[in-house]
Amino acid sequence: MAVGDILGNSISALMAFQRAIATTSHNISNVGTEGYSLQRTELATRPAQESSVGFIGNGVEVATVRRMRNAFLEVQMRESSSTFEYFDVLHGFAGRIDSLLGDADTGLNPSINEFFVAVEGVAADPTSIAARGVLIGSAQSLVSKFNLIDKNVVQLQAQLDGELRNVVSEINSLGGAIADLNREIVFARSQASGQPPNDLLDRRDQLILDLAERVGVSTIAMQDGSISVAIGDGQPLVNGFQARTLSVNTDPFDASRLEVAFDDGVAISDTLTGGRIGGLLGTRDLVLDPALNGLGRVALGLAETFNQQHRLGLDLEGLLGQAFFTTARPAVSSHPDNTTSNAPDVMIQDVSGLTASDYLLRFDGAAWSLTDRAMGQTVAMTGTGTAADPFIADGLSISVQPIGAVAGDDYRFVIQPTRHGARQLGVGISDPTRVAAAAPLRAASAAGNLGDAGVDVVAVSDAASLPLSVNGGDITLTFDVDALGPGVPGFTVSGGPGGVLAYDPAMESAGKTFVLAPPFDGISFAVTGSPQDGDSFVITDNGNGVGDNRNAIKIGELRDALSLLDGNATIQDAYNRLVGDVGITTRQAEIGRDTQESARSLVAATRESFSGVNLDEEAANLMRFQQAYQASARVISVANDLFQELIGAVRR
Repeated sequence: MAVGDILGNSISALMAFQRAIATTSHNISNVGTEGYSLQRTELATRPAQESSVGFIGNGVEVATVRRMRNAFLEVQMRESSSTFEYFDVLHGFAGRIDSLLGDADTGLNPSINEFFVAVEGVAADPTSIAARGVLIGSAQSLVSKFNLIDKNVVQLQAQLDGELRNVVSEINSLGGAIADLNREIVFARSQASGQPPNDLLDRRDQLILDLAERVGVSTIAMQDGSISVAIGDGQPLVNGFQARTLSVNTDPFDASRLEVAFDDGVAISDTLTGGRIGGLLGTRDLVLDPALNGLGRVALGLAETFNQQHRLGLDLEGLLGQAFFTTARPAVSSHPDNTTSNAPDVMIQDVSGLTASDYLLRFDGAAWSLTDRAMGQTVAMTGTGTAADPFIADGLSISVQPIGAVAGDDYRFVIQPTRHGARQLGVGISDPTRVAAAAPLRAASAAGNLGDAGVDVVAVSDAASLPLSVNGGDITLTFDVDALGPGVPGFTVSGGPGGVLAYDPAMESAGKTFVLAPPFDGISFAVTGSPQDGDSFVITDNGNGVGDNRNAIKIGELRDALSLLDGNATIQDAYNRLVGDVGITTRQAEIGRDTQESARSLVAATRESFSGVNLDEEAANLMRFQQAYQASARVISVANDLFQELIGAVRR
């Protein structure tokens, strides 16, 4: 072998192992650098030289410096980090709502119990001004608790909005940084004949991981070395050297509600999943909005059922009861693109049918439709939408007559039936004498009755028929054994509705209940005992009901009445269901967070074993490359000795 061949091979080895030592040193220096990937100097033999005795080796060269990076692990790391952040944010907010609603001190159950205990106090002593004052005070405390819980939830909403703005700002910064790195990477590759700029690639991968912690992402690697990043359902955030920016805008229906959109105004909140921004939006949709609506439904359910029964009683002045609680009407918001300033007239038609949903009411140019905003499902409506025949759906009465829509119009309105129910709940009376504890009617038997029958007014369900004195006068019931034909007994009714009511003697032992015909169809009475032919009874206004507690007793029964959730839940059942739903969401978020934390830790460990720097391994490599470098230097020394011997021989 020629001395020149030995020298050339040794020099190539010196240069190659010098590069390997430099790479190892670079690895050791960046052992604590976040996102750094282990690098390896890959060596390859130089093309051999052809000769008559075969191919003679020409030494070694550096083929490339390669990052130890596994694309599959990187995708897993992004997905697990994104999902973990989603559940972590959701659990944080849901846990606070859960504590707020379910805590024995801050929750509603103690206040509801105290309120109905105060009602029982009035029923026990209807003449007591003190008991009536305690009832009003308990009502004010209960209302304050509703107001306070609503306020705390709204404050959490404001905090969420602030975090949403911060996360959007961070996403914009990361998107711009990724686009800038795309430009640097493409330029560096072109300058290095396509060799990968490993450190720049590490920085970009770390930025994408940081971005994934804030929003779910998908990536596509391009041939020029750049990478495209998409969010949501595939909307591009970074494309080559360009990055789109996100903005936080107000909801067109609700100025207090924020939505995320691209800089061109296209809203994408509904498509964003994963990461902190997904957790924030998910918290609003899964926890905050249902909590406000559910709390409002409980408040409205309590207030409306209480008011209805309270209006059917008499106060200490002998006057019909007024609204005990003040309530909010369903909130209606118009889309800014509507060409009319008019809005539909929305009222609560049946509090038991109310849900915890918001609705989109739309006229598409031909017909009206109602959609549950959370579920995205169409809600069936009955009626024609006029004032006389309003649309009826989910406990609501909706008249669109004020809008005057005609063919071709396009109108959109958001209806929030219960959103402000807790916030705007109030106590409507402050005078204890105005508590309507007495029943509005009483019944009496005629002095000459021969039977042992008695008549009691069981219920009055419509205040429109009261008082009798201005609606046809007293009602007299006369028992006639032949009222409906020979041997078919009944009561003839005079004064008021008139007519004849059939009587079934078989019901005497349990008491027979009758419901009067219009205009007194809201009045029902029960007969006990056995009437005789000609016995009469009079139903009249309760003119002296100071010590009467019958309406207070009926109000107290509202605590156990199935008045909400389509007649399947009491007021406290509905509240407990709200607490339970939030608790379930909190627990599910906790499980999801813990699961994803374990998954992320496992992926991170696997990724670290593949891409991380092991100092023991690098120390061994450093010794190995150092020895190889020293051996190459020794070969050069041998080549030098041979060259000197050759020169000396020529001189001789």
